[in-house]
Amino acid sequence: MLGPQVFLLKLLGIIPLVGSDGKRCISAAVSTVVGVCYLIGTFYSAGINGAHFLYGFFHPDAAVSPKNTTHESVILQIMQLMPFFVINSRAFCVLLLLFVKRNSWPIFTAKIDRFLEHSLPTEISTVFRLNVGRTSVVLCAVTFCLHLLWEAVEWVVYLEAVPNITMTTDNFMAPLPVKYLTYQSIVLWTLFSTLAFILSQQIFVCAIVLATLLKNILRRLNVEITEELLYFGRKSEDLYGPNEKEILATVEKLRCWEARRMEALLFCGEMNDFFGPILLLIYGMDFLTLLGFSSNIVNNPRTDLDSYMYLALSCALFLAYLTVFSFPMVAVHETSGNLAFLLHRLTFAVEVSMGLSPLRDWTGRSSHAPLPAGIRLIKKLKQFEKGCRRYVCTLSGSGVIHYTRTFLVGTCTFVLSFMVLAREFFVKEQVASVIVSYSRSADDKFMTATTFTVDPNPHNDFAAPHKDLL
Repeated sequence: MLGPQVFLLKLLGIIPLVGSDGKRCISAAVSTVVGVCYLIGTFYSAGINGAHFLYGFFHPDAAVSPKNTTHESVILQIMQLMPFFVINSRAFCVLLLLFVKRNSWPIFTAKIDRFLEHSLPTEISTVFRLNVGRTSVVLCAVTFCLHLLWEAVEWVVYLEAVPNITMTTDNFMAPLPVKYLTYQSIVLWTLFSTLAFILSQQIFVCAIVLATLLKNILRRLNVEITEELLYFGRKSEDLYGPNEKEILATVEKLRCWEARRMEALLFCGEMNDFFGPILLLIYGMDFLTLLGFSSNIVNNPRTDLDSYMYLALSCALFLAYLTVFSFPMVAVHETSGNLAFLLHRLTFAVEVSMGLSPLRDWTGRSSHAPLPAGIRLIKKLKQFEKGCRRYVCTLSGSGVIHYTRTFLVGTCTFVLSFMVLAREFFVKEQVASVIVSYSRSADDKFMTATTFTVDPNPHNDFAAPHKDLL
């Protein structure tokens, strides 16, 4: 079901291999060694980017100097230097979190199979697995292509700024005291930065695909409730309404709905337990990266069109990671929340069909006493509606962030507000620098135009006292 993602993560030892009893220990040891080695390489790549970040801020020859900039400009410069360090750190931290939970992965996949088995019939479960498998393949290809496209544009813009770089130069890591040839640096960057970020995206895709699965199962439950609602809507036009057999059939369906919704709630909790810290880390670091690229747009030292296009592409890409890629998780909350409204409508339709609704009274039906099974059905529907309204399936990041429509709108609003404020700070700094330079030039002109005379006896007023005072 998660074929491409599981294959890549097993290939690099992030999740354990599954083998026979005789080979399980050997495969687990080999997988662990491969995973540790790859995490060390990813940590090294993140450390190189962290050193670049520290150099860009603290080195006296760097463009940023706290002595020469205001408080606002220091914040903006930190945001400008941050994106690549955060991107590499994001890849390392996400892979490390999953590596720590690697022994829980087989247990979690068993819970996925159990959820499908309890929520759907066998033939429908097979169709769902095929659809989810196709979704995982498509998302794997999309994430690969998007990141490789972004990397290609980044290299084009970088080589335009540094045209003297060749494959045999050893100053690719300059100004850091690390000597690598350019092709060696490219290999290290590709293996432990580009590939690591793509792997971290595959972990995110796993959460997206499972959220899509949960959403589809909840949507199927909504469809079944809607069909029952339409059935009782037609029965409300009947003179005698539903009979006891039809009501008992609905009661049995209600029991199945309650069981399936409980399975959905439990599976949502399992997803939050397993992916909660990972989702929180991905959201937080992608959000910081987006703010960093937004700061570069506001205060871009380059004036060429290519750099602005690259920064706009970067902002659009990471904003898509925060919003568009999170739509299936938001849809889980929306679909689960819609259950309560559908059950309320179904309860009203049952009351109308039995002549119990105060809004619609049927003269021919009022002579028939309501069936006891119908009264019990209405009570059960109201209890189920209350539970659906109170407990909604919501995917979250360790309880800190919750994937809802309001949350995504707030993310976009905050980014736009940050860009406006950053622009105001930048304009304020420019105006202040112009005023300071103008005042300094005016002082210099005044000093050169004014001549000063020096008194040879500056203490003349304090000469010897008058003889009359002696």
